[in-house]
Amino acid sequence: MSIPFLQTIGFQEKFQQDIQCCAASARCGELMQHSSFTGMLSTETAREAVQKLYEEIGEDPDGVLMLTLQLLAVEKKREEPGTLWHILTQRGDTAEETRRRPKETGFSGQRVFEETMGCFPRFVREYRHSYGHDGFDRWGWTIRQINGTLVRLGALEFEFSPWDHRVYIHIPGGADLSADSIADSLRQEIRFAEAYEPDFAGKDLHCESWLLSPVLRQFLPEGSRILAFQNLFDITETNPEDNAYLEWAFGLAPGQIEHAELSVLQESTSLQRSLKQYVLQGGRVGSGAGILKR
Repeated sequence: MSIPFLQTIGFQEKFQQDIQCCAASARCGELMQHSSFTGMLSTETAREAVQKLYEEIGEDPDGVLMLTLQLLAVEKKREEPGTLWHILTQRGDTAEETRRRPKETGFSGQRVFEETMGCFPRFVREYRHSYGHDGFDRWGWTIRQINGTLVRLGALEFEFSPWDHRVYIHIPGGADLSADSIADSLRQEIRFAEAYEPDFAGKDLHCESWLLSPVLRQFLPEGSRILAFQNLFDITETNPEDNAYLEWAFGLAPGQIEHAELSVLQESTSLQRSLKQYVLQGGRVGSGAGILKR
């Protein structure tokens, strides 16, 4: 089975070839028959299934086999009538699917699909930044994109969580946090929820992020885009133990964080320098959680 959308979502040509070669392998074909692979295609079983699949894969240098299997899972969802990706890429021809096609709702379905699936090459680039070579380690997160419960709309990602029935805002790496860009994403979420996730339409938008940590106010100037983003939320709680800043502010991969040497953290930006000095003196950056102000 081939994966036709690798180029349009942003994979480099050499890596596309590696993925297609892996997809055509006997080992990949064998694993696609496992219940753990098909279990990834349902939100009810995806969390347990992807962990089981990871264990069944065994030796997988840099995660390329898992990456390939997840991309094949996306293609399976595109082939399944009634699913979000089937509808948005205009493959459906039932009356209900025709009614819900993007041209009726003001969306470019192909664009939403490609920008959402752009997480896969982005995660490969982030892995390369952390380790110096290509790889993939976010397989526990991307079950959301596979099943269409998380979509990217402009700068931001929105998760319509089937697990706790909340809507979450996520900030992808490298996102444009300008006021206009954020406002555009929030407008898109309203229209998207009304068209494709009516059970979530009008619900509060939650966000949990190191960008909402009140500690950042000590280091960032007025006019900072991060502070402007913070100001959009009523902060409801903080978690001083959260160390996600090491991943997002300093570029460490999840597997590097536990044994991170704080004294050698990079200092390329003024924020990095300030945060590094702060944590070396015993400070904790943590994170915050909030609800978007209406």
